Amino acid sequence: MKELPPLDELSHAQKDALIQGLWQELQTLRSEVEKLKQKQVKKTSRNSSLPPSKGFKPNQSSAESTPLNGEETGSHRNGGRALSQQPNQVVVAQAKSPLWSRS
Repeated sequence: MKELPPLDELSHAQKDALIQGLWQELQTLRSEVEKLKQKQVKKTSRNSSLPPSKGFKPNQSSAESTPLNGEETGSHRNGGRALSQQPNQVVVAQAKSPLWSRS
């Protein structure tokens, strides 16, 4: 049915049949929409304009992602040489000339 028939010319039984037919069509279309929503592909950086940082990241094992016993593994937080327990001098290091003034 492409156009609605003139409702003034329909009997009550014809109007009821029309309403039931439209209701069934509505339910069919709603179920099709739900099926299409479930089939939707998740957007990733490969199939959309999302940046690569928002893309799929593989699962990491828990051993690699969290350090054991709260220890920092391979971080810069406590990097460098071990500090002396009894320092005997303090050295203040200053640059002889700023980098931007070199020609």
